[in-house]
Amino acid sequence: MDALNKKIAIGAGWAVFTKFLVKSLGLISTVILARLLAPEDFGVIAMCMIVVAFLEVFTSFGFDLNIIQKDNVTNKTLDSAWTLKLIMGLILSTVLVSVSGLVATYYNDQRVEELVLAVAFLPFITAIQNIGFVLYRKELDLAKEFPLEVYSKLFSFVITIGFTFYLENYWALVIGMYANAIAKTFMSFLMHPYRPKLELSEAKELFKFSKWLLLNNLLIFFNHKVTDIIVGKQSSAEQLGYYTVGYEISNLPTTELLFPLSRSIFPGYAKLKNDIEKLRATFLKITEIIIFVSAPVSVGISICSPEIVQLGLGEQWQPIIPIIAILSLYGFSRCAVQNIGTVFVVIGKPNIPSLISLVRIIFIIPLLLYFVERSGALGASLVILFVSLITMPLSFLIVSRYLSISLIKCAKVFVFPVFTSLLMYISIELLLPYLQVVSLGSNLLMLLLKAIIGIVIYGFFTLIYLRLFPESDLSQFVRLNLISVRNKIKAKLLKVS
Repeated sequence: MDALNKKIAIGAGWAVFTKFLVKSLGLISTVILARLLAPEDFGVIAMCMIVVAFLEVFTSFGFDLNIIQKDNVTNKTLDSAWTLKLIMGLILSTVLVSVSGLVATYYNDQRVEELVLAVAFLPFITAIQNIGFVLYRKELDLAKEFPLEVYSKLFSFVITIGFTFYLENYWALVIGMYANAIAKTFMSFLMHPYRPKLELSEAKELFKFSKWLLLNNLLIFFNHKVTDIIVGKQSSAEQLGYYTVGYEISNLPTTELLFPLSRSIFPGYAKLKNDIEKLRATFLKITEIIIFVSAPVSVGISICSPEIVQLGLGEQWQPIIPIIAILSLYGFSRCAVQNIGTVFVVIGKPNIPSLISLVRIIFIIPLLLYFVERSGALGASLVILFVSLITMPLSFLIVSRYLSISLIKCAKVFVFPVFTSLLMYISIELLLPYLQVVSLGSNLLMLLLKAIIGIVIYGFFTLIYLRLFPESDLSQFVRLNLISVRNKIKAKLLKVS
């Protein structure tokens, strides 16, 4: 493994570990809140945050990516990006205050107006964060982001849970959002020496790079939030609550843990943008690893969804069992293509993800309008899974052309993980009657039995694969990590002795 690949791997490891802890706290928070609040509370908050997310798109010009991509970054570059973020944050906060009444009218819910006004200043607080932290990402030093993300999340976690017990309503979630934004802004200045100043000398250049990213972000928003918009309007706050919580739980171990790889991989890809051969090899290697990890986890969540809901959320959340089962498979499709968008940005083709997103929107909107009205959140889940199975092959087809990868090579990275995950699923389904007897009605025991069987099956066939294909990227990756772990254990044992 060369120096750059090693740096990418270390950065990716820190990114995933950081996200794992942050999302673990988020999951614990969701579980606790789900037992204290009603599905409708989550739905009302989701209605509010849809508006915030939509308007944020128009202020998300990808200045951070521009800094990472750019070869010569000066203080004027950083200061211009920070100043633009401040301006955009202030504009966004002002617009949120202005449209709060219209949003309440759209959803026919007065509570939404109060919530939009309450969260209106979050974008400006977030914009103040120290732009200097981007330099850590540029150099793949993602270990520095660990305390920033984890400590701020831990602070907001304590605040949110405490106020939930005290208030017993959705306002505790708003207070928690402010706690996180303020903590992260304060710590960004505490932990990085750079002190940004007001500056706009390089604003034009920053906007020039970011115009396609803005369009892409807008299309991504509609792709992933149009479901929330339609469910909230066509159905009810309760159904939207089911969908948002089901989405969060089902996608946590896949997209929310593997997506940080994009942040850590992008700087590495940027260094390879002039060497297509190395970029192609790195892309295939990382994609294979992502699919190898995400396929069994997604299938495992799907088959364990009854136990996850009954143990974690309680009886009032039973309707989200099939939603989690479906959305976990959608999470796998998102993981599979996430690496592709990063490549297009690096090679200077940020318009291609925009076109793919546009195709997805054309398919998804009419289907959502039809199925949400009839089946609520469950219908929405089926629609987005179906559409993702159409656009995922399209994404691989296009990237294969630009990186000169044969479609057979692209297909090969799916064969083992998908086949073995399906075998794992079928085996557990066939054993289900026996597991129900052995578990004695205990959801916890049933969950453990399913997990153990899944791990044993996937692990067994992985060992066979490693022996049959010792030269594959996956085999080399596993072997390198096993050697690294073994050496660390030996070093610790020698130290102790």
